[in-house]
Amino acid sequence: MLMGPAAGTVDSRTARTLTEIGDLPGTEARHRAAFTSWDPVAFPRVHLLTHMDLGDCLSAQARADEAVAAWSRALDLAEGMASARTRTAWASIRPTLTVYRRRGVPGAALLEHRIRQAAI
Repeated sequence: MLMGPAAGTVDSRTARTLTEIGDLPGTEARHRAAFTSWDPVAFPRVHLLTHMDLGDCLSAQARADEAVAAWSRALDLAEGMASARTRTAWASIRPTLTVYRRRGVPGAALLEHRIRQAAI
């Protein structure tokens, strides 16, 4: 059973598969494609989680600035939204954000602060 638009579901599931086999450029492309397939008003949690996943993919490609930007966008979308899956996603990036803050990656310290303020 598909949840949401077929193209968006295929993009999202393909991105997960590509992540598992280590195709990070392919993963990134499918996450970016998913943004155009999912209506952000009808599926806000999907957009939040896709930004989180895109940030993870960018981080794995040593693109820290872009990862922080993707995660920051996810936090923008998180206002008023809470679920076990989003809490798990936030918890998973905290160690990476700590490293990025220590390295002086732009935006990492602010994002850490914003996450603490949001109590996610």
